[in-house]
Amino acid sequence: SATSILSAENNVSSFFAGIYLPRAYMIDPGLAGLQRVEVVKGPQSALYGRNAFAGAINYVPLSAPDHLTLDTYVTAGTDERFDYGLTAGGPLIDGYVNAIAGYASSSFDGTWSNAHPNADAEAGGTTDKMGGWETEASFATVEVTPTDSLRFTLGINHLERDTEATGRYNISRDNGDGNCSLVGGVNQFFCGELPVLEAIVDPRSTGLVSTSDVYRFDAEYDLSETLTAFYQYGRIDSDAYSYDQTSINSVSGDTASGVQFLGLPVGNVEADSHELRLSYDTGATKATAGAFYSDLRDDYKTTLVFGTPLATQPITPATAQIRVQDVLTEVLTKSVFASVSQDFSDGLINIAIEGRYTEEEKTSYDRLSGSVSEATFDSFTPRFVAQYNVSEYSNVYASAAKGVKSGGFNSGNILASERAFQPEENWTYEIGSKNQLFDQRLQLNANLFYVDWSNLQTLSVSGNPAFRGTLTRNVGGATSYGVEIDLVARLTEELQAGFGFSYADPTYADDLIDPRYQLMRNSAGIPIVICDGVT
Repeated sequence: SATSILSAENNVSSFFAGIYLPRAYMIDPGLAGLQRVEVVKGPQSALYGRNAFAGAINYVPLSAPDHLTLDTYVTAGTDERFDYGLTAGGPLIDGYVNAIAGYASSSFDGTWSNAHPNADAEAGGTTDKMGGWETEASFATVEVTPTDSLRFTLGINHLERDTEATGRYNISRDNGDGNCSLVGGVNQFFCGELPVLEAIVDPRSTGLVSTSDVYRFDAEYDLSETLTAFYQYGRIDSDAYSYDQTSINSVSGDTASGVQFLGLPVGNVEADSHELRLSYDTGATKATAGAFYSDLRDDYKTTLVFGTPLATQPITPATAQIRVQDVLTEVLTKSVFASVSQDFSDGLINIAIEGRYTEEEKTSYDRLSGSVSEATFDSFTPRFVAQYNVSEYSNVYASAAKGVKSGGFNSGNILASERAFQPEENWTYEIGSKNQLFDQRLQLNANLFYVDWSNLQTLSVSGNPAFRGTLTRNVGGATSYGVEIDLVARLTEELQAGFGFSYADPTYADDLIDPRYQLMRNSAGIPIVICDGVT
């Protein structure tokens, strides 16, 4: 349950070439010059570390080729869709130095019509239709091979993203739009089929505007035929802002202050990381041991901007605004990890064990209150897998893995007891089978799973009625069980068909009340009864 898509602590970790990306928007898979995308489900904290609580996504960039290559594309479509890109690579010093570089651009006007009177104005946010974007990406990689056993890689990826507000309309209890659950003379919810209304969004409203850079340096040395040493340095740097209209009335605003926009996020995140590992591989036996160190700095603001109705002056971080949150968070992460995988009975059975110990020191500086919060979170995340190979193309397996999502701090005028929240943890148990059938023309995978959560993190409200924002708190436990089935059939060399099915039954622990029910408050800021006697 990710508390925010823009949060630094999400349930699924994103990586670029193994470098942790604290914000998923730092990479555009369609423009980044990728070789492949690796997706692993379930807790992967033992292998990937930081916040791979429910899975991990690793974007693997193109390698520098040892021969001249040139690739270009152009895409055109409706609603002013236009994409183009160019990638070129080859040897700089034959046999020793190879390089690859590329540039790509994507633009789109959007698909949702905007009924705002100034919809066509150049107001720096959303022009004409809604849901569009302008994105540019460039990358360069140099690979140096001084000897057969020594390899170096230098790479940089740059991304500029400018997205528009999405098309939507508001149904608000504060505007009298509810039609059920009458409390205090106000209908709290809307029941039944939603009406189809015009989308009216102030053209100064933006989606996400960001600039992101990822730098990497890899060094790999073969100590022997079975032992390899690897070192990676990574640096990420990203600036981002978004000003989304939050007034119900986008033409005149809801108050005399004008049209309200929420700045979320407004800030910068940067980090340096180092990883060193040794890998041993004889075929039947595989083992890895290593250490990781990261120093992250997250400068984050939430702001309010009130704009003059029907004005078209763009809203940027330089615009006068009211700070709701202004926090600098520094995170120092240290971990050690190891894994071993062993084949038995000539490869018929494989047993794998992984483990990672992590210590995370967090310091949060709240510039509005002047308070400083500090805490150290440590965790051990193991993973166990047993696999039986029925044949070369079929296996059955069982696994158990622990995942940890980092704890942190809340800011604002809240109670002292609400300042920190603890890490969220889960244990996931899975049994399943993976198969390639009918001369590998049919892929059939199926699994059963059970997940046991503790210290769930979710959005809530403060015990201080004067604080009207939201905070993250731990609310207890939950469980979930279910089944997943994936089927892919290769009908011809050019045509394939797929089928997927998933069923899950998540349940909160006994006596746990979802704090999101408490987000409804009366004019005095006191939580009110909104549904089935829950407050």
